[in-house]
Amino acid sequence: MGEQKKSRLQRICNIATYVVLAGIILCALILLGVSLIAVMMLVDPSLTLDGMDRNELFFLIIASAINQVISIALFYYLMKLTKSIGHESSPFTSANVRLLKLMAVILLIGWVFAMAVEVIITALWELESTGLNVDALVMAGIIYVISLVFEYGVRLQEESDGFV
Repeated sequence: MGEQKKSRLQRICNIATYVVLAGIILCALILLGVSLIAVMMLVDPSLTLDGMDRNELFFLIIASAINQVISIALFYYLMKLTKSIGHESSPFTSANVRLLKLMAVILLIGWVFAMAVEVIITALWELESTGLNVDALVMAGIIYVISLVFEYGVRLQEESDGFV
């Protein structure tokens, strides 16, 4: 990779690291807000929202908290990936392959969790299902395929380094 392209990639990764850090902070603030609502519910048993009983509200708070933890984990590993790509001599490292595969698994777990929450909410409020949302599933597949490309790049890098 040419020095100019490598320098551009490093600048992009440095900027991406800060953007991802902002995502982590946002998720952490949402998690803090949800936690404060949960504490308020425990302190004041009369606290409810219009038309929602305490158990339903508590379920939504727990689901939201778990969702934010999954998002923070995903952003954390994305930040590690952007830092690694920005600082390494080559983006094709075994560590980056592991990070990409881990991110795909986290997205898959998040998708399964979101589908389970939707089924429970639909049953609780006797709502019509909104259907199967496959966005996170597709994204997990794309990231997994990218991890395979990186894995191939690692092998090519190792072969190339062996010839020198």
